Amino acid sequence: MTGELKKMAITMLQEYVKEFQDRRKEVTDEVMRAYMTPRELVWKGNPNPVKREKKGKGEKGKEGKDAGKVEEKTGEAKS
Repeated sequence: MTGELKKMAITMLQEYVKEFQDRRKEVTDEVMRAYMTPRELVWKGNPNPVKREKKGKGEKGKEGKDAGKVEEKTGEAKS
């Protein structure tokens, strides 16, 4: 069984490497130059921002100091 799995893995990896090598051969100096040419990055902000609810002072949500802690004796999560 492990021999069969190894044979399958080898076949798949050989196909992958062959395809990678074929794609690599297609890359010319011109393609590399175009890819590596610095371009100005323009960021116009997030078009769909998610607004968060503001919490009042002293209010703790799930992020409170006991969040995710486990009771030692019972193994149950604190509520």
